[in-house]
Amino acid sequence: MTSHEKIIKPLLVVPRTDDKYRFFSIKENLIPLGVAYLNGVLRTNEFPVECINLNFVNGSVGDIIYQAVKDLNPDVIMCGGTVLEYKAIKDVFIAARKANPHIVTIAGGPGVSSEPALFSEMLDCDYSIIGEGEVTLIELLNVLERKNDVSEIAGLVYKNKREYVNTQQRSVIENLDSIPFPSFEGLGIESLFEIQKNKYRYFHTDYCFDETPRSVPMTVSRACPFSCKFCFRPPYNKYRTRTFDNFFAELEQWIAKYGINSFILHDSLFGVSEKFVLEFCDRVKKYKVNWVAQARTGIASVEVLSAMKDAGCRSVLYGFESYCQKILDDMNKKMSYTDLDRAVANTTKVGLDFYSNLLFGAEADGNETFQTSLNWWNEHRDYHIWWFMIRTYPGSAYFQNSVNRGLITDKRKFIESGIPDINMTTLSMHDWNRIRRILHFMRYDKSNYGHVINMQVDKCEALLQCPDCGKEFTVTEIPSEVLEASMIFPCPNCLKDRHYATGDYLHEQESTLLEQFESDVSQNQFIDRWALNKMNYHCVVLFGSNRISDVLHSELLKFGIKVFHWKLNIHDNITPEGQSFVQTADDVNKLNADAVIITNYDRLKEIVRHIRNDGYKGQIDFAVNLIFNVEYYLIDKLN
Repeated sequence: MTSHEKIIKPLLVVPRTDDKYRFFSIKENLIPLGVAYLNGVLRTNEFPVECINLNFVNGSVGDIIYQAVKDLNPDVIMCGGTVLEYKAIKDVFIAARKANPHIVTIAGGPGVSSEPALFSEMLDCDYSIIGEGEVTLIELLNVLERKNDVSEIAGLVYKNKREYVNTQQRSVIENLDSIPFPSFEGLGIESLFEIQKNKYRYFHTDYCFDETPRSVPMTVSRACPFSCKFCFRPPYNKYRTRTFDNFFAELEQWIAKYGINSFILHDSLFGVSEKFVLEFCDRVKKYKVNWVAQARTGIASVEVLSAMKDAGCRSVLYGFESYCQKILDDMNKKMSYTDLDRAVANTTKVGLDFYSNLLFGAEADGNETFQTSLNWWNEHRDYHIWWFMIRTYPGSAYFQNSVNRGLITDKRKFIESGIPDINMTTLSMHDWNRIRRILHFMRYDKSNYGHVINMQVDKCEALLQCPDCGKEFTVTEIPSEVLEASMIFPCPNCLKDRHYATGDYLHEQESTLLEQFESDVSQNQFIDRWALNKMNYHCVVLFGSNRISDVLHSELLKFGIKVFHWKLNIHDNITPEGQSFVQTADDVNKLNADAVIITNYDRLKEIVRHIRNDGYKGQIDFAVNLIFNVEYYLIDKLN
């Protein structure tokens, strides 16, 4: 059957992923690979598909979709994503129905697969596809063309009068080579390449492949052989791999068609064995392209990582999750905390960049388990390791446990609220919120960032100072939107890559600290937990003049601690009533104070160097430690 004989005209839509709809947007996911695969199978089966990627079209979602339906007159509109994209998907369907009340709406993606009937009902769609969609979608469209019964199609949810009905579960696609290659036609691939030209922009993996990067998403496998309790497990969770011949035929297609010089492996897990990875590396290196992969620490041997680097790998993404064995076991990670040390040591040894995360909020988490991982993270603060709260995604074991425990009483409201954080731990809400605030503070913590001394947007240049060696240097030809956000540059002196941020984040940090302080006061928990019980302070000097220093001054006095302020940091001649001051480091040394406590939370390395260069010999502590009651900044080790 040729395309002009087709009756069904589908419109495939990528939902918008800006901050209005999601908590964050990952740039390399602006063209979801799952959508590209559906696009490919539709074109292979000669459906006259039209595409709209809302991430690359300006204007309101409602106006764009309404006009597209009027102009293109499609019979079917397809859109999908995760539960976090619920609002974005629903807005697409609402606008489509306004333009054409009779249009058929089809949903898909992890949101449907995790809660098939509920998510379909929430979207008010006509049909939803559970699991892998390539075969199911074509079967559905063919049945709709013939106006036949859809109830015999496996892997489908459909509306039967007022309720949604699941058909029988569809088997996974065993032979991944049988799936047509994804298609980027109509999905804005050239727009994605334009975004990638901005090589200084933060891209989730911070990859800077080339002066003119052209990167596409790819996958060599599907699903994951492991069963981590925080992870969504789809009904098709059987790990399968493509043949290398099939994968590299696709790679050759993108090189010939788009002139790509890099790719990002979007596999849930790249390579469960060293043999697989080594063979992949042996095959890929002849193409001389750069790439990024997500891997388990189990394959992080020097031999494998060296082969990956030699084959063009520029970055590895690890799921560390925790440095506490109790939590790794609770998560069902099937790994040891010592694997983290091995991965860090080996990846660093071979000269590969790596990115990873730690998670808090597992059912077995508590103050001690958090402290264990925080201590390890603090010793590795210079690496790209970020903290996140565990999200209880529908379809995960933690989600089902939370429903069973009564922590989630209304699934619909939970999804509509954007999967809010819930306390699955045994911690009190006060202690749980304290750790949440620590993690929130981390989002705005730029203590390892370099200093933007000056920037000239009209000249597209900035004067920067390296946080490690203190070298000042000028960078030119920077896109204006980068100057207003976050930049990554290597220092010409010490060659270390560092972030340089121009955004205003100090207010958020201060607000978070004051919120924690007020919460402690309401619970009759005070700063003396750290100052007296932990550190045994009796005399301290505060360095910094801000709201935090005022709070500490009044609070520490309540417990009989002598408090002085370092006058050097006060930029006017006003001496607040009731405050005692010192002028120089010699004065501080003569006081025999227990510590100088830095109340700033910006450019801390520079402040520490300044205090030491001025001649102060004693201990240095940080206000953040006192308020959070944890050694967030390592005492005397922030150099």
